Amino acid sequence: QTQQEQLSAKQNDLLNMQGHITRFETLRAQGMVGTPARAQWVEQLQASYQGLGFDNRIAYQLQAPQTFVVVAAQAADAEAQAEAEAAGEAPVTQFHDLKFEMHDGHEGDVINLIRNYRDAVKGHFRVQSCVLDGAKDDGLSANCVLRFFTMLPPPPAAKTETPPN
Repeated sequence: QTQQEQLSAKQNDLLNMQGHITRFETLRAQGMVGTPARAQWVEQLQASYQGLGFDNRIAYQLQAPQTFVVVAAQAADAEAQAEAEAAGEAPVTQFHDLKFEMHDGHEGDVINLIRNYRDAVKGHFRVQSCVLDGAKDDGLSANCVLRFFTMLPPPPAAKTETPPN
């Protein structure tokens, strides 16, 4: 009976995995799951900036990754997730802030840069903030933060050998 229950549970797990593997592979191909492509994010920002023909240099800073904290409204789930992460049983969700600063551009230039970058970069981000100031005849300054999200898979479970009978 116990073995039948275990088999049934494993079959249900297999069906669940088969039902979601396509979505998982899509997320991995998009850079949302797995090792973050941090170096490529920076390289693509430079390439997008240069590809649009801007003359000035772009300054950027990629912050250290931070663990994503679940909002307090989901405290019970957050607590369970934190325990699972601490035990190495759950994926860790991180965010990475890529800050950039450009000068002597216009609002449309900033929007074009972000659109071009979004279409070319491997990964998903949101514009966390973007401050436009210092408007002059030759343009303005933009200080923006793009926030990438990634899920690191849990480390592989340690193999435990069963002693021979």
